[in-house]
Amino acid sequence: NGYPTDNGGYTIAAGGFIMAVCEVCDEEVTYESWNPADWPGHGMPEFTALDYPCVEQGAAGEVGSDVILPVELASFTATANDGSIALNWNTASETDVSNFEILRNSELVYTVEARNTANGAEYAWTDGNVENGTTYTYALMMVGVDGSRTELSTVEATPSFNSATITEYALHQNFPNPFNPETSIAFDMVESGFVTLSVYNVLGQEVASLVNGTMDAGRHVVSFDAANLTSGLYLYRMEANGFTAQMKMVLMK
Repeated sequence: NGYPTDNGGYTIAAGGFIMAVCEVCDEEVTYESWNPADWPGHGMPEFTALDYPCVEQGAAGEVGSDVILPVELASFTATANDGSIALNWNTASETDVSNFEILRNSELVYTVEARNTANGAEYAWTDGNVENGTTYTYALMMVGVDGSRTELSTVEATPSFNSATITEYALHQNFPNPFNPETSIAFDMVESGFVTLSVYNVLGQEVASLVNGTMDAGRHVVSFDAANLTSGLYLYRMEANGFTAQMKMVLMK
């Protein structure tokens, strides 16, 4: 509802409107002039969306200026170990996210509830159901509160066993630490043997048994989920083939 100018611009008549296409969803959008009488005869005017499928109405600006992505992904990594793959991802911000999903070779293997924090969050999960020498592809999926699913990133990793790198028994510091509510614990075995790995509170009471059986030589990584525990200091203790070690970790909810 307007007319072209001599210099190639376009003037909108008072009370006029623009028909455009949404950059996000390709739907047709109707815009009403923000202040038609003040528009110059050329250039891009400001406007208010009357029917914008992807943006809430109310702010003036160019198309797409109010689009907010639900997740800003900072990193997504996969670390291959002996018989396991440790996945870690960090977000810079989260808004209106229901949960995250991990797909291994297109199959859903893990789901975790999103924290929806403005400053982002850290997530970790260890896949122990893998075979050495096989390459696995992991996709990180975001599920919105509206049920929509979006792939954020993909990574590949190939677990392998290298006995030459394991020369002594060891229990490693959990990662991340502090954590909430999940963390990963790695330990090294020089030879195969019976292993116990348990978690205790500060009173010495066992709150979780992570490993209780025979393990092969090599590095192993297990996941500890403390969703049902309260914040505080916890100890985890490993015993194997006469080797004993204990470490501290902090659950911070």
